[in-house]
Amino acid sequence: MGTFVDRLFPVERLIWQEMRGGILPPPVSSAGNGSLVQQRLSTTDEGQYRVTFPPQVRKWSDWVAIYEFSLGVGGRRDSFRLRDPRTYFNKRAGQALGAGDGVTQAYQLVASFGDDYTHRITKPVDGTVAIYIGQAGSPVAQTSRWSVGLLSGEVSFDSDLAGTVTGATSASPCVLEITGHGLTTGDTVHLGAFTGTGWSGLNDRREIVAVVDANHISIPVDSSAFPAYSANDGTTHTLPQAGEIITADLEWEFQVCLSSRIEPPSDAVVGRIVRLGEVVFEEVDE
Repeated sequence: MGTFVDRLFPVERLIWQEMRGGILPPPVSSAGNGSLVQQRLSTTDEGQYRVTFPPQVRKWSDWVAIYEFSLGVGGRRDSFRLRDPRTYFNKRAGQALGAGDGVTQAYQLVASFGDDYTHRITKPVDGTVAIYIGQAGSPVAQTSRWSVGLLSGEVSFDSDLAGTVTGATSASPCVLEITGHGLTTGDTVHLGAFTGTGWSGLNDRREIVAVVDANHISIPVDSSAFPAYSANDGTTHTLPQAGEIITADLEWEFQVCLSSRIEPPSDAVVGRIVRLGEVVFEEVDE
């Protein structure tokens, strides 16, 4: 096997409406004692993406483009990106990546296919990934303090900014005093450990903050009916905490290689569909 070439296959050149395949279960083989066992194709997934395109293209120029692409990736040697034109295989919303624990900073992008199978996504499309953190049913969009690897599909959160709330206003919006909080407007924080009438209702909420100054932030909460804050026990954290779920919206491409040979074109056939051998792609697991 060669290397990964970060190029996108020109799938629009093929008659993709007639493509076959998708994510396939692992093959079954004999264990030698008469029983059948599944062979894992990777360490993390039990299925492998494999598609076959019909043996023709509509135009001679399409065939030339496909052939030249195959030369650029060394035929069956190197892997590259393939975007499946079917929405079912290239886009998902609300995909659960994992649960917070207050410590973990890295989560892998996945796409769910039914209730029992998730596929690891390693080649997200730049600019399409949106990340949310929150209690089940209450996701809060994250616009800062995270990044995603376009060659790995790993979502990485910045280190936790933890704060102790030493003062709070009974107002709308509520202003929290957190000495040297280090936050910026648009960050989100998990609220916890608050006690007292009204204030305890802030626990396990995630709110978007607006910076007032180096020691104060405001959150979109109406605390005007709360009694004076005196416990000084509230906490804030930026990392996902216990009870919070990390979810993602994303579009992706598959890392594949050619598993069939693409032969050089022989001559031009004007005005007719050009015949060729079936074009087969198989997912590569890094």
